[in-house]
This record gives sequence, structure tokens and C-alpha cells, in this order.
Amino acid sequence: MGTTRLGVAGDRHADAPVLVLSNALGCTWEMWDPQLDALNSAYRVLRYNQRGHGQSPVLPGPYTLADLGADVLALLDHLEVPRASFMGSSLGGMIGLWLGVHAGEASKG
Repeated sequence: MGTTRLGVAGDRHADAPVLVLSNALGCTWEMWDPQLDALNSAYRVLRYNQRGHGQSPVLPGPYTLADLGADVLALLDHLEVPRASFMGSSLGGMIGLWLGVHAGEASKG
């Protein structure tokens, strides 16, 4: 994330496991609203807007999956979240795949 400041919304269930939700291309974190009640019963839900979506800034492109994945890792570091599950749709799903390949072991430790 570095100097990138992503828009983020999170619930404060500090004792629950963290679940990061990543939006589809052209959507914002509000796409997850219908699922929030069910997810909040078991998780501390963290939603964010990818670069150029919602409250997140538009940065000079092009963006790579590595850039978008690094944004998630930096966001988790910033929020002091050492471990999280991840769920994404469309582009969010691709970011999740990148995280699984490049940062999956970090979450298993």
C-alpha cells in the first residue's frame, strides 16, 4: 500500500477471525452488503475498495495483480492483522489467487 490510502470499512469484533472481502471490478465494498449479517456472526469483516474504486484513489496505471495484492498485505499490516481469510469476486477473486500463491504461507504460520 505504501502511499496508497485505500478506503476501508471494518467491524470491530476483535476476538473473531478476520475475513477480508474484495470487490469486483467496477464495484465497491457495498456489493457485499447482502452478506454482512451472516458473515458478521462469525467473522470480523474487513471490506476495502481497490485502487480507483469508491473512496480509494485513482493512481497512475497500469496496475498489476502484484500491486493489488501488495495493497491488501500493506492494509493488513497497517491494521495490525497478522492473519486473515480472503474472499473476492471477479477481480477480487484474482487478487485472492495472487495472495494464495504469494502470501499463503504467511497466513498459515
